[in-house]
Amino acid sequence: MYVIPLLYRLTSSSNHLSINRLHQALHAVIKKHNILRTALYLDANTSLIQHCLDLNHIHHSSSNVYGFTILNLSDNNQNINEIIKEILNQSDLFDLSKGKVIHCHIIRQYRSSSSFENDDLLINDDLIL
Repeated sequence: MYVIPLLYRLTSSSNHLSINRLHQALHAVIKKHNILRTALYLDANTSLIQHCLDLNHIHHSSSNVYGFTILNLSDNNQNINEIIKEILNQSDLFDLSKGKVIHCHIIRQYRSSSSFENDDLLINDDLIL
């Protein structure tokens, strides 16, 4: 297994992105595509078994099927490249035996000059990994 990281930086100062809507969109894509909720495991005869998780299971316990975390960075945090490297090196991001093949990290840049009026919005220079 290998990780294919994709990093997106928001670059609009006038438009914002809703974290809740992003989460709902990710959930809809995972429900639509079987491969994104497929578990692989060995049975008693050491045969590889592939099992697609039930859509009803996805609806009721989405936190077990894919990861979605929000990280708020303060001004005195370490370098963003180091943070991304640490995230990508976490051993528990994916679990093929449970069908957990996607993990989304929201990395929000805290700016002391501005306060978050709405905690649901991503603003300029926030990252999606």
